[in-house]
Amino acid sequence: MNAASGASGPGRPESPMYRYKEIEAALTSIPDPIALLKGLFADSPVGFQIYRADGHSLLTNRAFRELFGSEPPPAYNIFKDETHQQQGLMPLVRRAFQGETITTPTLWYDPRDLKHVRVIEGRRVAVSATIFPIFDNARRVAYVAITFKDWTAEIQAREEAEAARDRAEAAKRRVEFLANASSALSESLDLNVSLTRVAQLAVPAIADWCTVVLADQHGVLQRIAVVHRDPEKLRLTQEYKTRFPPSQHKAPEFLAVLETGMPVLTEHVDRDLLRRAAQNEDHVRVLEELGVASSIMVALRSPNKKPMGVLSFVLSDETRTYAEEDVALAKDLSSRVVLAIENARLYQAEQAARAVAQKQRDELAVVASDSRAAEEQLRRQAALLEEAVQSRDTFLSVASHELKTPLTPMALRLQALVRAADAQPPSPFLKQVRAYTETASKQIRRLTSLVDELLDVSRIAAGKLDLEREDIDLAVVVREVAARFEAQAARAGSTLSLELPEFLALHLDKLRLEQVISNMLDNAIKYGPGKPIQISLRREQGKVVLAVKDQGIGIAPDQRERIFERFERAVSGRNYGGLGLGLYITRTIVQAMGGQIRVASELGNGATFTVELPVT
Repeated sequence: MNAASGASGPGRPESPMYRYKEIEAALTSIPDPIALLKGLFADSPVGFQIYRADGHSLLTNRAFRELFGSEPPPAYNIFKDETHQQQGLMPLVRRAFQGETITTPTLWYDPRDLKHVRVIEGRRVAVSATIFPIFDNARRVAYVAITFKDWTAEIQAREEAEAARDRAEAAKRRVEFLANASSALSESLDLNVSLTRVAQLAVPAIADWCTVVLADQHGVLQRIAVVHRDPEKLRLTQEYKTRFPPSQHKAPEFLAVLETGMPVLTEHVDRDLLRRAAQNEDHVRVLEELGVASSIMVALRSPNKKPMGVLSFVLSDETRTYAEEDVALAKDLSSRVVLAIENARLYQAEQAARAVAQKQRDELAVVASDSRAAEEQLRRQAALLEEAVQSRDTFLSVASHELKTPLTPMALRLQALVRAADAQPPSPFLKQVRAYTETASKQIRRLTSLVDELLDVSRIAAGKLDLEREDIDLAVVVREVAARFEAQAARAGSTLSLELPEFLALHLDKLRLEQVISNMLDNAIKYGPGKPIQISLRREQGKVVLAVKDQGIGIAPDQRERIFERFERAVSGRNYGGLGLGLYITRTIVQAMGGQIRVASELGNGATFTVELPVT
């Protein structure tokens, strides 16, 4: 400690005037004190500014100019700074000019925003400041100095991290929403039920309220669903649905969506736009009470570009607006809705054809005396049935390929996100991102499985289910597939036990056998949760016998044959999910290999599925 610093010890007066004299004495011992003070000010890495007592800037150093991108023009006065006034800093500034030392909060500042002076060059920075007075010998404020701390990089990094988290959360919500919507659309072939369920999923996930408009078989627009997030507005949604038919809509945006098939985004909806769009004053009233601040309308169009309807998503809160990424999500949803509509209508056409065929068969039984007429009607009926089945198979082929296309890039993007997350240091946010990506990946795998089933059905219908035979050890194949299902079984509370020989050679298609075993195990876990599952494999009398036994809900006697048909299940799809194709595909593969599959079961006592394959 030197003598100057020791002067502040016990017994010595500590006053500003004394400190000034002490500093003055120290400066006189320096050969060139002015050069020292000049260097201290000019070369300081901290941004420094000195004001006269009237508020005009007197001096700035190099660090200040580098921080803000320029220095204040001569006419600048801190008491006229509009940014300080808007941010509420002016009372703090005045206190500093009255003799207090003030530290400001961190705020954004851009000298180019000033109005009382013109500043052309500058930078937007986040800074905090310490403002302190400089007194003369009479203890009057002669000058005011300000030092600045630059927080721009830290705040930008935090904002970027928050934006990245928001984007990850938004991506996760979009994937989950589309997965849930696809699942809802596959649960029922009743269009009103499916489309209402989709509207319910959209609210409040992506909208405050949602409407679904669909053209009937005559091309007349019908409003299928109106769903609002506020239960107290149920009466208004019913009034909107029944009193204002979409066939009388005159809004140019609505008509443009129908005619062109292009989505329409309206970021801000004002009263003038509502009046132009509404059918009458009552329509305006209902829309205003429901709340319309921002909207997206997206078309429903068949593969041949025929208008089918419109999906509308609306935000009621004026502080929120839709953006282009929301339009992309709406378009993804509309493509899934169109596939569901086509599927339902083809199914209805097939059912109608079957009904006509049954009626004609009944009539033919009564008037069988005219054999020629009966044969002609039968031929027409067969042609109708063949056409309906062909239409359905064509749709399955097109729909499955269309659904498969976006799944691969979606999975690749998720993998890229996982790799990017793994490269970051551990944090709670990183843990949350990994949880989101795991959920999204699970949904994509589920959708991929459903699409693969549709692809297999289309191949079977086209006679293109080819087998790639090779020499395999079936015991090893069963062990490998069972290992892949251990985690799924554990989550369901089930255990897998295997009774296998050491070696069992066959010359068959390994991948298709894995598909057969996977379908059998998936069913056992799905319908027998919490119960043990036994898998056995043996050779007997020139054939191989593979059996999977569960202790689940069992199958009614009248359902045992039907479950092997397309789109058939013994239980509700709402409770168990799926398309009802797994056992149909399994039986087709087994039969293609020259084998057979059967089931033994009673309600409440589980089921045993047995596959018999020839030894080749």
